[in-house]
Amino acid sequence: MFKRINISRDQLTPAFLKVPPNGCMEEIGQRAAVKKAFALGPEPREDLALISADEQARSWKVVTNQRARAVLEEWIAAEAG
Repeated sequence: MFKRINISRDQLTPAFLKVPPNGCMEEIGQRAAVKKAFALGPEPREDLALISADEQARSWKVVTNQRARAVLEEWIAAEAG
């Protein structure tokens, strides 16, 4: 069904997720969205005591049942240009 191809992790990573070259981290740190996210702090956003057992089970199932999907050949062709 799917054709197996050899592709590097860098080819699959969207440009906005790639680590910028040295010296750019200060520039990224000045972005409003980054400042807002850091201001929230590291603590959890949800109190697990307030979430029902059914919702916790559903969330756990969603997180643990993820499967990798093959890269579509159209995407590969588009990336190659």
